[in-house]
Amino acid sequence: MWHTLAHDGVRLIWRADPLSPHRDPAVVYTRGKGCAELAELLSATATRVTGDLDDACVGARADVLVARKLPASFSLIHVAAPIDFDRKAITTVVAAVAGGPHSEFNVKLSDHLAHRLETDLIIASAAYGDTPATVTDEIVARLGEWAPAAKQLSVAATDPVDFVQNLPEGSLLVMGEAGGSLLSRMRFGAGARLRASAKGGAVIVRAAPARVFQVMEEPVFVSPLHLAADGRLLHHDQRLAVVDAGKLVGLVDQEKLRTAPNSATVDLLMEAPRALTPEMSLVEAAARLGEDGPWPVVDEDGHMIGTYHLTGASSR
Repeated sequence: MWHTLAHDGVRLIWRADPLSPHRDPAVVYTRGKGCAELAELLSATATRVTGDLDDACVGARADVLVARKLPASFSLIHVAAPIDFDRKAITTVVAAVAGGPHSEFNVKLSDHLAHRLETDLIIASAAYGDTPATVTDEIVARLGEWAPAAKQLSVAATDPVDFVQNLPEGSLLVMGEAGGSLLSRMRFGAGARLRASAKGGAVIVRAAPARVFQVMEEPVFVSPLHLAADGRLLHHDQRLAVVDAGKLVGLVDQEKLRTAPNSATVDLLMEAPRALTPEMSLVEAAARLGEDGPWPVVDEDGHMIGTYHLTGASSR
């Protein structure tokens, strides 16, 4: 089953609901305190990153990167950064949300963690100053649709420290990038008090749009010397990639295969190649091609590495 989340026009498409309690997400992690522990809690198949970070994420078709801190220039996939993560101290997972662009990922990640830890999940939002409680009530109710079993909490608080002190002892606090900056950067003062109040530690998250490499399927193609009759018989997609020596050289429509003589070769029927790269977001892919797939996915050298079905992805 595919689930689509939306916020301000950004579509977060979970590949087979990767943070479902019934499925491990594809997780990679870097060195750093708590990174391996959090990654292995998220997924039994989590792998350590070696070499180039982008290449490792694409190669693993990763859904989530666990890193010591949020990489400043990295936006390829979702990121989770643990702070003072203490699995043994966690009694409750708290998704602290404000309705921003990272909130949906926060709730899904928190729900997954709560299931793995066999603890309660609370979706909580703080009403600071003159913010009406109805605003935070609406936020937690809307996000609660993605975790129906979660408790919902709207807290009137003077500041983040006051908010966290209203949470259960032993909370693991999961926060979006903006809200987590205080916790991650300040070792003293308010930041230190926040850390002391969240006995289970914290996880700072940053959401990213779904990418082509996360949803692409195995390459499907014909060679330039295939006969039209063979193409009709063996393939039923409306568009086929044409590959020679591993490289994409063209595209051929099923309609051309149907109307061509049986003995015609594909190289006489194909048109110029159009393709996607694995790092493209699904929104960018839809804008680039503007038509139903399937479409070939190629690496930087032009080798075909996958097939992307636009219609299926857009409905997930």
